[in-house]
Amino acid sequence: MVIVELDEPVIAEHRERLADGVEVCTAKLAKSPERLRFGPAYRLIRRIRADIGVFVKGWPQVATVSLDLACRLAFRGSFLTIEQLAPPYRGPKSTGRHFGGLIPGLGLWWYAAGLKLYVRSIFPKRIVTVSRAIASELVQHYGFPIIKVVPISNGIDAKRFAPDRAARVKVRASWGVPEGAIVFGTVSRLSNFHKGLDIAIDMFAQLCAANPDRLLWCVLVGSGPDDATLKSQARATEWSSRILFPGPTERPWEVCCGIDVFLMPSHFEGMPLALLEGMACGCCPVVMGVGGITEIVCDATLGWLAPPDDREAFLRGMQAALALGADGRAAMGARVRQHVIEHFAEEQFGKLADLIERC
Repeated sequence: MVIVELDEPVIAEHRERLADGVEVCTAKLAKSPERLRFGPAYRLIRRIRADIGVFVKGWPQVATVSLDLACRLAFRGSFLTIEQLAPPYRGPKSTGRHFGGLIPGLGLWWYAAGLKLYVRSIFPKRIVTVSRAIASELVQHYGFPIIKVVPISNGIDAKRFAPDRAARVKVRASWGVPEGAIVFGTVSRLSNFHKGLDIAIDMFAQLCAANPDRLLWCVLVGSGPDDATLKSQARATEWSSRILFPGPTERPWEVCCGIDVFLMPSHFEGMPLALLEGMACGCCPVVMGVGGITEIVCDATLGWLAPPDDREAFLRGMQAALALGADGRAAMGARVRQHVIEHFAEEQFGKLADLIERC
């Protein structure tokens, strides 16, 4: 069995985890997927002589319809896509009036926005979504054929992501967090548009102000476009010394062990791996109920789920996590880890493999 990765070597960087007999190679694209036309894409894929094509997409609009068509025709067996996020909300249908208000509009912009996304459903044989929420959005709001759309939740390695006392002590020491402190944190791309981490900083500052005698820390692990903005926001609070930015990490399984309460105030999500990894390490989650997050924190015993963009509810979740006490957080941590093992472990990849083989 040979796996060919187009452009970006992801699987190749983890060769040691592949089964015997599996080879991986990389083929470079001449241009970015967004600029690649039908002809060059078709010729490249035909030269590879691949049987199955799997296009993993961050957004439904990634690349072009031309690339979809090239994949459908060039792969000898089948072509699937994996959708990791729902499309941006196109808003309610609205119409204007033309010629001085004499002729009502038809709202063609609204239909055009829907059609632009619908055409991305035509050429893949199956469209895998990482959550039921994304599947519902694509089928109900954009007309994707329900027979093509298959929700398969993300899965993680629950053996690697597991509570580890030694890792906890090590990483908290590297942060300079004192013993007995309660750490609120996340492992994330530092993007306010997507991840809403400005909310985390605001709510943490309010939590500290309401509990000035408690040892509270906030650790935001990662990098991204809003790195400088978030650091400036943190410096403007009274609690800047307790808001840490350690930068990105190559060992997230250790970092998660240093966090007590995992924060995810995102504005939109698919099925966030970082949240699953944090919960597998025993972190208590406080999250916004967007996308597939509601399928992870689906019970009040598994964490605190705030309505989308409800900052006050998010703060109440942080307060409740603090009030729960060390023993209560440990008990919840054990529950959320077991929940992840039962529903979001590596077996999910087996489901994806089964689907590919059936196609």
